[in-house]
Amino acid sequence: MRIQPFFSRRIGLDDSGNPIPIELGGRFVHRSSERNFGAMVMRQQGQGTYPATNFFVGRYSENFGTQNRIGGLVTVKNQPQGSNIVSSLDGFFRLGESHSLSTMVSYSSSSKTNKKGMSAYAQYYYISNQFKIWWTQSIVTKDYDPELGFVSRNDVIGTTPGIFWWYRGKYIPFKRILRAWEPSIFPEFYHSVKTGKLVERTVTFYPVWLNFQSGAYFGYN
Repeated sequence: MRIQPFFSRRIGLDDSGNPIPIELGGRFVHRSSERNFGAMVMRQQGQGTYPATNFFVGRYSENFGTQNRIGGLVTVKNQPQGSNIVSSLDGFFRLGESHSLSTMVSYSSSSKTNKKGMSAYAQYYYISNQFKIWWTQSIVTKDYDPELGFVSRNDVIGTTPGIFWWYRGKYIPFKRILRAWEPSIFPEFYHSVKTGKLVERTVTFYPVWLNFQSGAYFGYN
């Protein structure tokens, strides 16, 4: 699952990736150890059947505690036929040396289509010298539409856990050549928001993943 409320390449390109000239724009960014904030305004030329478009992006995030962060994002795409507005809140919380939690909730509304939708996710991570384990729960409703961003699919509840095992122990052969054996497994389950039914499942298993001292790797899944 990929939920991205803002993706900068949505500005200056049409839906097929062809360039569209920018008439004018400006950006302001402030960064410090306590907080970050910024805004960007752009006007894109009309071209062919693609109308002139105004863009606004605003972002604020506040750091607190030990490596914790909470923030907000607003994007606006304005065209003669209406506007698409997306508002998002996100956070990152360090729960310990090995534990962390990332979260986001996002809401979109479009005056062109009168459709409104939401998306959200929560991702727990555990990372140590031997293991990387995560569990991600996400939801995207049918009408969530971030026109200045990207979402991989709609009307879906995603359950996507995974586990890596980094083995660098004494049973690794040829240690001058081989750095680690890293088997892993990635199950993915997708249910419909509307019906609750399972619509897709995938389980990917890497029984062989070898990292070499040279930086090369070899794997099979």
